[in-house]
Amino acid sequence: MLKWEQSHQRRPNIYSIMKSQELYTLPKGGRVEHERLETQHEMWLTLVNGLYPQEVKSEVESKMRQSTNPAILDVGCGSAIWSIQMAHLFPNATIVGLDMTPLGRRDLPPNFSFSSYNFANGLPSEYRGRFDIIHCRTVAQHVPDPQGLVNSMAEALKPGGLLLLADIEMVAHDENRKPLKPVIYNPSRNIEENLTKQDERSWHSGWVTMLGSSTLSPSYQSPRIHVERSEALTILIATEFWASYGLLSEDDDERTKRLGELTGEDLRQLYSLAGDVFAKTMSQVPKEFTDALMERGLNETMTHKRHNRFWYVVGTKA
Repeated sequence: MLKWEQSHQRRPNIYSIMKSQELYTLPKGGRVEHERLETQHEMWLTLVNGLYPQEVKSEVESKMRQSTNPAILDVGCGSAIWSIQMAHLFPNATIVGLDMTPLGRRDLPPNFSFSSYNFANGLPSEYRGRFDIIHCRTVAQHVPDPQGLVNSMAEALKPGGLLLLADIEMVAHDENRKPLKPVIYNPSRNIEENLTKQDERSWHSGWVTMLGSSTLSPSYQSPRIHVERSEALTILIATEFWASYGLLSEDDDERTKRLGELTGEDLRQLYSLAGDVFAKTMSQVPKEFTDALMERGLNETMTHKRHNRFWYVVGTKA
């Protein structure tokens, strides 16, 4: 874990002119997507050593002890695995999971409830000032107005409440944590040239770049910047984490290996669904190129060491 030394600057969206107008282009619910999100949940648990960073453990527990009618909201809860585990951890609290699609059948603790709501343009007005803790993980970057969502979550917090905001940077890094130069489709070249003349560029980085262009909001910045821009919030902690994946060393410790396994599995699941995403959002890019991007990119992740960067910011409401 590292402290942020400088604000992250958003990279330009090189495929933005090809992007569809759909609000959320990743799969919405369903067994396969929930399984992927539960793998991602295990990855986050390993990264931060729990359901939330240990640096704010005392603040979270204090809220649950001292608040009258303690309440927690999980925005974009997916399979609700985080919400349900928090409900078991804090049985005296009311836990609400909020997502755009139905939750489906699963065993639910008595202090947990689920609501289906399209929060792309903000939270329900009745949520204002209702929650002690709001959790939003790998969601804000995918809605049309990330800053608007952060501001809406701040409004839903009680005074002194905590916003737990986490995201994954959509940039591929090499074994030294340096950004890789992505393979890019060039419409001025024929398909053969696009498949062969890429000047030592990374196919995996090209896949990450295209997936980001297909799924990220053009106005998204890092969680830290969005919290800083919210007038109601003050940053309590802003941390970044790294996870290596792909060709790991036998000398890596058990935590590094476990993170590598989980990150690699999450990426394999994303690769398997990327074809449908690209078909919807990248119609001007030939399928032959996107197929090569997925095949060669996935192969690269198995034959090279790569890194992902993760951000976790906790803001508190004045």
